[in-house]
Amino acid sequence: MVVLSECLHLGVKAGIDLAQLIDLLKDTGADSFQLRVRGPWVLNNDFAPRFAVNLALKDVRLGVEMAEKWGCDVEFCSRALSKYKEAQDEGLGEEDCAAVYKVLGCK
Repeated sequence: MVVLSECLHLGVKAGIDLAQLIDLLKDTGADSFQLRVRGPWVLNNDFAPRFAVNLALKDVRLGVEMAEKWGCDVEFCSRALSKYKEAQDEGLGEEDCAAVYKVLGCK
């Protein structure tokens, strides 16, 4: 969801309409469950908690901790973890994990 959120922000920054971008990505290697399900939620600012940021944060944290114990480099998971933590710190913990979109983007 973090990578998808970055991609959506980048497309909008490039001047692509968000609805059109979500539709276009369905025909590319970016197609995914997150795109098809959560993409429209982001488009419609629908962050009702189906799987909350707090839960995603917990799961990603547990995965990162496990990988670190095994000596695995999980740099990208660790970066995703920091974005979910940022979303939680911004008060978005009870919103759907798609709310990580709100803390990402182009400045």
